[in-house]
Amino acid sequence: MRQQHSPYMSVLPNGLLLLLGLILNTLAAVFGAGLFEFAIGLPIPAHTVSQVILRSVLLSISLGATTGFFVYRAWESVTAKWVWILPAVLFGIRALGILATPPAYSVMSDHPRVAELWSHLAELWNQMSGAGCAGGFATLGCRNFFFFTNTLFRTVSYAAGAVLCERYLRKTGVPSLRS
Repeated sequence: MRQQHSPYMSVLPNGLLLLLGLILNTLAAVFGAGLFEFAIGLPIPAHTVSQVILRSVLLSISLGATTGFFVYRAWESVTAKWVWILPAVLFGIRALGILATPPAYSVMSDHPRVAELWSHLAELWNQMSGAGCAGGFATLGCRNFFFFTNTLFRTVSYAAGAVLCERYLRKTGVPSLRS
């Protein structure tokens, strides 16, 4: 028996559709949430570097989850739940790169191995947590925070929003107003 194809079914292979969906969802997570963050965060006053960082983190998480929730609600794309993978890999590679740099610690330390480890961890924290922005927004630590860490926050919360939508508010499970 011949299988009937819907006129709405794609002629693209499933693997290509998944890759395209992952790319589009990642763009929505990073840039869509970023645009909302810019539009909503602009009127919120932030006078110090720590206030800018806090505003950015809170808006990235909340707007990333909201964007993921509504994008999944509209398209029910399974790839929306996996957009965090590429940013997490990039974050991990950057963190390993920071840990691989030669440490800056005192040779006068009683415990050079502990001092070396502490120096690596302190540099990792400085580079990826936003603490590096204290030297200005053009510093490497600040750029690492906004490019790697903030992007990871957005995509993880986007995926969490998509999972919440899938579990609790599927299109088929929410009654319409007409019924």
